[in-house]
Amino acid sequence: MGGIFNIIYPVFSSPAYTTMKVDELAQTTHQYQRDWAGMLDFYEEEIRIFERLLDEVAHEHPDRLSILEHVEEYEAILQRKKQHIMELRSKINTLTHPSPANEPAATDWVDLDHLIRHFSTDIEALKKNFRRFTAHND
Repeated sequence: MGGIFNIIYPVFSSPAYTTMKVDELAQTTHQYQRDWAGMLDFYEEEIRIFERLLDEVAHEHPDRLSILEHVEEYEAILQRKKQHIMELRSKINTLTHPSPANEPAATDWVDLDHLIRHFSTDIEALKKNFRRFTAHND
């Protein structure tokens, strides 16, 4: 593992768990929240760019059904990615603004870090395939 797991797990698993470590954890989790939000903002902007590129491809090839089918598939994929971003933002918000009865555990932060890393890997693969598609259909 990596990411926030390296920070949070030792803090909560250590017998020397102290108030100072709680303060450090709060600073660290706040930094992760900002980093995650920035990453999701970046991906949302890239999705908007990809949507414009798909519009261009569709307008350049209105008579090519196979290209239009691929455009529709990519539009659906991008829509799902936007929905996934909204879900990740909701999870971030739930962890950073918990209800008093539902304080997040260290594993919640680790799980969210894993989800975001997995999303990032998936979207990077999508970007590679998308660029290949648009390059061949310009």
